[in-house]
Amino acid sequence: MISWFSLPILTTILTKTSSVAALFGYIFFIDFMNNMGHCNFEFFPPKLFSFFPQLKYLIYTPSYHSLHHTKFRTNYSLFMPMYDYLYGTVDKSTDATYEASLKKPKESPDVVHLTHLTTLDSIYQLRLGFSSLASNPQTSIWYLPLLWPFTMCSIFITWITGTAFLLESNTFKDLKLHCWLIPRFKTQYFSKKQSITLNNLIEDAIIEADFLANMKSRIVASTVK
Repeated sequence: MISWFSLPILTTILTKTSSVAALFGYIFFIDFMNNMGHCNFEFFPPKLFSFFPQLKYLIYTPSYHSLHHTKFRTNYSLFMPMYDYLYGTVDKSTDATYEASLKKPKESPDVVHLTHLTTLDSIYQLRLGFSSLASNPQTSIWYLPLLWPFTMCSIFITWITGTAFLLESNTFKDLKLHCWLIPRFKTQYFSKKQSITLNNLIEDAIIEADFLANMKSRIVASTVK
């Protein structure tokens, strides 16, 4: 897979049409889409595809890619479903699977760990960023400053995001563990102007986690009866 993904990079280098922005932009896009396609929740909200229907030809979803692993002979295209639509290899249940995944009841975790961003570059340490960086302790990498356009976009996203969201989910036997991300950076925790906002974010996350825990207790109790 690495050799196939490297073909566009090699082509632009050999034809002397490459650039730093194109090189790192391509690597960021490939790594992000690869991780997003293998996560266990729908990353893009349905309203996005309602406003931009043509987007479904350019961006795949986790449910779209999951059908490739279950049906095998459908949904071949990685990242851009356009080619599956062109060659007729789109699975017939693609839209139904996507709708069903959105209606799936929210999972009730046994343990919730709240975390937050640290430095501006810490966005790339998340599972949604570079998996190679997420698997190691955070360190200063020479090429991360070159990704400042994407870093600025992440700052804007965290600024408009008003709730904690599920970052990672793991299951150990019968124990379900969630890691929720508070979309704020370390420096914001030292700002008095941000204290009320941060307290509200943390309080809302705790209330939601408590609600999910109580809901799971009710389900278990009804099952025992």
